Amino acid sequence: YTARLSRIDLTADYIDEGINITEIYQNLMDKKIGIFREYVSKKTGETAYRKCVMQFQGYIKECDVPTIYIGSVQSNSRLRIYDKKREQIEQKGTKLDKAVQCHDWVRFEGVFRHEFAHQLTSELLKVQSDNEFENLIACTLVQKYRFMYMVMCVM
Repeated sequence: YTARLSRIDLTADYIDEGINITEIYQNLMDKKIGIFREYVSKKTGETAYRKCVMQFQGYIKECDVPTIYIGSVQSNSRLRIYDKKREQIEQKGTKLDKAVQCHDWVRFEGVFRHEFAHQLTSELLKVQSDNEFENLIACTLVQKYRFMYMVMCVM
């Protein structure tokens, strides 16, 4: 049999890690952090990181930004960062018990479509353990959305 997925959603949950989504959003707005991708120089063959220009939007609720979208709706990949604890409590979700017990719960959810989803399908079929699956998720999210602090040079 042949399998080819047209859309794959990968998630990484951070429970009680103290991640502040509003702070991430503000740092993106203030250009204190950026999103970078790895590239290999054609001249030198060295690996480096290049800043990616990506759209992002945050949805303000009260004084917080509980959800950030990075990337356009039409692109092959899009990242949503959101307050999973808040979502579960507000919607009385299936993980409400877990949400109430933790201090904070932030989810990074990558949506991959088209050609990138086809490539991920091939990699998913090679996975033979939970550890390999976790590594695939982490590597995929970091490959597309590596957050790095911006260094400001003052002359």
